[in-house]
Amino acid sequence: MDEALETEFAEILCDGYSTDREEFMMGLIAIAVPVFDRNGRVVASLACHAPKARMTLYARRYVPVLQSAARNRTNVLTRARLQDLVFEMVPAIHAPLAEASERRERAMAL
Repeated sequence: MDEALETEFAEILCDGYSTDREEFMMGLIAIAVPVFDRNGRVVASLACHAPKARMTLYARRYVPVLQSAARNRTNVLTRARLQDLVFEMVPAIHAPLAEASERRERAMAL
């Protein structure tokens, strides 16, 4: 692995957040924090993206806010299955997904 990449990974682990300094798309920067499951595994990330003209990387001061929101998501994930969380967040898709799930279970039972 590239030494510069290894160094950046080490910094991310130490800092607890990562930044995108236009590596993904020119003119777009981001700050991201991990969302953990109850076993301490990273299962998602929470990020704030903005055009470079509207947000500088001085926005690192918001990392604690993002980390707090990520901890909230971790707490929610430990109390509910991910499917239940999606249904709670987007009720309009609940019925079609539930019906599809029931059809799949009936088909597997045959």
